[in-house]
Amino acid sequence: MTDPREPYGRIVHEQRVAFESERSALKDRPGFILQPWEDRHPEQRELDMRIGAAVGAQALADAAPEPMTAAECDRLRQMAGEHGGAVKAVRKALVFARMEAQDGPDEAMVAAAWAALKVLSGEEGADHE
Repeated sequence: MTDPREPYGRIVHEQRVAFESERSALKDRPGFILQPWEDRHPEQRELDMRIGAAVGAQALADAAPEPMTAAECDRLRQMAGEHGGAVKAVRKALVFARMEAQDGPDEAMVAAAWAALKVLSGEEGADHE
């Protein structure tokens, strides 16, 4: 089975290859040759996968929304109450989204959406998932 971090490691490797190519062209000299991903030593691939996964995790953390204030939560509850079936419709959509995002890069975003839905519906302590 392929390591789930491999796509991120390949991105790091591709950037290394591109950087070396650019650097060699600018200095008008032959650059060192980076082996294709498949031919690299496992420790080199591991390093690229760790770098790629760390960058990906940080990007996901940076993209996470700031927690809502109590006043924002109250306003959203009010708005949801004014639109009768909105909470029910969003809950149904999130059930589908969870199945699609399971073990994928959007899994954390779907979990955050569930938490927001609980706030909107006033069900923070309930488990309706």
